[in-house]
Amino acid sequence: MEASLNTDEIELYVVGGLLEPLLRAAANERSIAKRRYLLHALERTLHLADPGMVPDAAREAAKGLGLALPAAAAMAPPNAVRVPFVAGDFGFVRTLLVTFRPWSDVLDRALSHGSATTVLEALELAAELSGRGTAEGYTLTAAQPHAFELLRVEGDSLGAATFLSAVSLWTRRPVRPGIVVTGALRGWRIAGVGGLAAKLDAVRRTPLDPCTFVVPAADLRAIGRADGIQVVGVETAEALIETALEPSAPQAPDSEELVHDAMRAFRAGWQRWHWAGLQAELQRLLGMLPDQRPDLLVQVHAMLAATVRNGGRPEESLEILERARAILDTHDGRTGVPDAPLSFFFRQRAMALRQVGAFDAAWDDALSAIRAAEHGRLRGELIPSHGTAGLIASSRGQEGIAIEHHRQALAIALRHAPRSAPRSSSYLAPALARAGRWDEAERAFGEGLDQIARYSSERSSASRNAWLRVNYAAALAGGGHCSAALAVLDHPSVRDAVAAQPQPGLEARRALGIALVRAGRDAEGYALLAASPTAYGRLLGPHSRSIAEQNVLHEALLRVERGELTLDARARALRAIDGIPAYDAAAAWLQPLAANAADAIDDIEAFGAADAAGAIGALLDACQRLG
Repeated sequence: MEASLNTDEIELYVVGGLLEPLLRAAANERSIAKRRYLLHALERTLHLADPGMVPDAAREAAKGLGLALPAAAAMAPPNAVRVPFVAGDFGFVRTLLVTFRPWSDVLDRALSHGSATTVLEALELAAELSGRGTAEGYTLTAAQPHAFELLRVEGDSLGAATFLSAVSLWTRRPVRPGIVVTGALRGWRIAGVGGLAAKLDAVRRTPLDPCTFVVPAADLRAIGRADGIQVVGVETAEALIETALEPSAPQAPDSEELVHDAMRAFRAGWQRWHWAGLQAELQRLLGMLPDQRPDLLVQVHAMLAATVRNGGRPEESLEILERARAILDTHDGRTGVPDAPLSFFFRQRAMALRQVGAFDAAWDDALSAIRAAEHGRLRGELIPSHGTAGLIASSRGQEGIAIEHHRQALAIALRHAPRSAPRSSSYLAPALARAGRWDEAERAFGEGLDQIARYSSERSSASRNAWLRVNYAAALAGGGHCSAALAVLDHPSVRDAVAAQPQPGLEARRALGIALVRAGRDAEGYALLAASPTAYGRLLGPHSRSIAEQNVLHEALLRVERGELTLDARARALRAIDGIPAYDAAAAWLQPLAANAADAIDDIEAFGAADAAGAIGALLDACQRLG
């Protein structure tokens, strides 16, 4: 039997994305506590694994241990390069790639000054070789950026890999299968690097078949024997290209076709919540589009901004949209961008502004999206643009205006695009309920169910049912109609969402938890809310984590109202407040509310239950307005 892994070893395997040693350790571990820790480590490793680096056998073994598996990640892009890293004397391989991303990411922050300089020099050299002239807007990023959150990258051994990935991207020559690269770049020469023994061990542990380890020629003698691995030494950048890249590029696809495919994938993003993978594809696509197509550039920038926002980073989303706005402000942008991408751009900026609390600016953009859609007679754009205006009107406290926009969206959908009608109903019914128009809300909910039955495929029916029921039930529970909320939520689609999907599972937990507590089933309701941050693994995206922490605060609010705020619930609530976002314009608004709620929870005896409940409720209401 293998020796038991210690905590430091386990965490290194997690950072390295190495499943096999953790799987063996978990299968052999007899201590219940240690096995639980190993299973949690395996769950994190599955989420942190690079695309294409989890063999089917490892997924099956993880499933056999009772782990809930994430969906299989897409394969790495054609210009992705696998690079060995060393932490102490432990080596592991990670997948990096050059992509279009004109803002900082986790890997940027992980690079030392020397490493960052190495990357910039390699990008400039690759741009010169590829005939681009400039590498502006491009960066080296990680295929799985969360793996680099706790790492510090020193030295210049990323030079060769950065150069190779950039040349692959710009010449469209894919990286050969199984390539792992290390080496510094000195002009056109590949120079030696350190840590080769640990790097070779890392390559040995990597599930690649075939596997070719490309090293500086000067280091070839230091490698020694490497059974099952082909080790190739290169002296120059040209030799690196010929060794590691396929000999020719496939025929360039049509730009419009690429953007069409990207839009189709974007529209399906909500079904599987795969924003990170979609983000990587959109970044790569931006690097392939010609400057002469401002319409396509604006559309892809807007899609990329939306994926970043849906991942919980609205400020970065606005940075991307600012680049799109700069394109629109050029002569080619003013004359070459039609109404459809223009409406889409305004809609995405409106939603990003809403999420940072800039409601007035968001409202202006929502109206601009409607005007652009109306000008072009674009019914497909007009439906979501009215929906966006409705959501922002709700955030501004104008529920009557929100209802009118959702009604307009639904009317257009029923006339021209009935398959999209259930989405509009999922906004209209809760807006009516929040306005106290209960009879109308109930009718809208019933009509929404009918629309799902008539216009949804079997595949989409469950998801649409869950969203409609959860949104409506949340408004019912908020208005004190707890029995009705429980009846609406008593459906297989909602139970499946609660069990397996962060979205809308977290919202379902909130509505169900509140309704259960207020219906007298306190223990069940508290448990659903309190478990939200850990119910779907510990690696929820930032936006989902915020929703989960708000659920914990709802638990605290309910307990305060009943005089049942225990010490552990108080501790959970204080931690939850730290997870509430405060973006830009929202910071000055949310932070005082968060501080007041924290003071109230920490010293509830001095505040009194009523004032403490008011402080927590004010914070939650503000968070709800951000979406």
